[in-house]
Parts: sequence; structure tokens; C-alpha cells
Amino acid sequence: MFNYERFSNAPIIVRNLCTNYSSYIIGGAAKYLLDDNCEQCKDWDIVVPLYQWHLAQRLIPKSAYHNTFGGSKIIDHGNYIDIWAADIGFVMENNPSNEFYIVHPSSKFSGILNRGLKK
Repeated sequence: MFNYERFSNAPIIVRNLCTNYSSYIIGGAAKYLLDDNCEQCKDWDIVVPLYQWHLAQRLIPKSAYHNTFGGSKIIDHGNYIDIWAADIGFVMENNPSNEFYIVHPSSKFSGILNRGLKK
């Protein structure tokens, strides 16, 4: 289960996207929330479900940069926040890593997914 105290210290835009728009935290930030041995997190990757994007994008400041795959990058108090509108299944399928860390604060779902299939 993810560390709620650490989530409560996440940048406010991350908390708002996750609690109000059912967004997912993935990658290193999710690992940080799942593993108490991780020291700190300065890079947050957020996936907003497509059906929530029209509402959630209102939180993205006009000063945001464009990142890869059509997302937005925000720098907030030394935190780098990447935000994408995508289907989480698509994100998992196209993740190059063998491990996929994911936290969904709205449902309290969290986990480490492994490819695990060998040819």
C-alpha cells in the first residue's frame, strides 16, 4: 500500500489531479510512494484519464511546457511534473521498463506490475 503521508506532501497540482480527476501516479514517483526506502521524489509522472482531461487541464498553468507524447511539464518548487492525458492501459503497454509502478490515490489501488512473460 502506498504511503499516504508522502502523498500528502506531493505538489498540490499532483494531489488535485489525483483526488479530483481520478489520475494515476506512475514511475519513480509511484515507487517513492510505495517504497519507504526511497529518499525523495522530485519527478512526478501523472496520467489523467481521457474522460477527465477536459476538466483536469484547467489546472495546468499557462506557463507549462510541452513534453513528449503531447503532455505538459510543470516546474513547481523544484519538482518536475509531467502530465499526460491517456488511457492507463496504453501507458502500461508502451512502457519500456520490465517493472511498472502505479498508484491510484482515488481508489487506493497501488502496485508494481511485472511483465513476467518470457518468449
